[in-house]
Amino acid sequence: MKFAQDSTSSEKGSRRLVTVLVVLVLIFIVVFGYLYTAANPLSGKGEAVAVTIPVGATGAEIASLLKEKGVVGNVALFKAYEKFDSPGSPQAGKYTFYKHDSFGNTISILKKGPTIKTYQVTFPEGFRVNQMAQRISNKIPGHKVDEFMKVAQSGKFESEFVKLGTKDLQGYLFPDTYHIDQDATDEQIVQMMLNRFDEIAKQEDLAAKAEALGYTPAEVVTVASLIEKEVKRDEDRAPAAGVMYNRLKTGMKLELDSTATYAAEEFDRATQLRDREVDSPYNTFKVTGLPPGPIDSPGQAAIRAALHPTGDYIFFITVNDCTNETVFTKTLSDFNVAVARRTRENPEKCA
Repeated sequence: MKFAQDSTSSEKGSRRLVTVLVVLVLIFIVVFGYLYTAANPLSGKGEAVAVTIPVGATGAEIASLLKEKGVVGNVALFKAYEKFDSPGSPQAGKYTFYKHDSFGNTISILKKGPTIKTYQVTFPEGFRVNQMAQRISNKIPGHKVDEFMKVAQSGKFESEFVKLGTKDLQGYLFPDTYHIDQDATDEQIVQMMLNRFDEIAKQEDLAAKAEALGYTPAEVVTVASLIEKEVKRDEDRAPAAGVMYNRLKTGMKLELDSTATYAAEEFDRATQLRDREVDSPYNTFKVTGLPPGPIDSPGQAAIRAALHPTGDYIFFITVNDCTNETVFTKTLSDFNVAVARRTRENPEKCA
């Protein structure tokens, strides 16, 4: 009798084991089927969809972008799949994917790279238009300096602060970091930069604040361009603006070295005495008042300073070209002391 009971118990245990194994197999089949279907949708490859991957996008951001466009159905599963078939670090640019495509095909497209590459181009504050043209030519294949300059000087652009027919866009192509598609035309790049200037101008309330100061927006942008070249430290921008406005109000010449070198078209060296003798409406050693327009592309900090001048100073000078220390004075005698200090202390080379 005992052996019969043991046999029955063993049979029940075997049946339970078989049942468990069957359940596990069914679960495996269901899970595997779900995963396989997620990675290889039964509907097959759908319509083509353009997706732009921005510069510096992470894997998670790319997966979410593909989800938004209907290329992949499950972000978590796609990221998991990438661990076994990694696309590496996909290049920024425009890609053509397909809705409901398999993970494998989508990864393959990422590996091949964009159909249209996107380039990150940075224009520092104080750049001139010709420098911007050179940087575009260096960074984006197919673009040439002379062609960009021809477009920028065409006079066919119009924005809130640039009138149609304006052939000198100096000061209005805003210096910033842009993500530019390889197939972007020079016209599109110029318009992009003009639009960015308008955005910054609105943030700073350029039109209204310029009027409150008694100047036009164009005059304030010109002052901002002078600030950009004359001082480097943030704390010196507003006092420098104050000096310029104070001298303009009293009818004094601005006498700024940055305008002398601009007039002499000597942009890459220190000002020399002969530069101050150049006959040009831009040379503020020769003319009273502001130059006819900006001498570079001012950044937001310089524009803000030009709208918020401070102090009752009349003179300023950078006494140390390495630290950019600038001294502001109210009298000529104090200014001459600062000039002597520069002569005595300014190092020939910076460490």
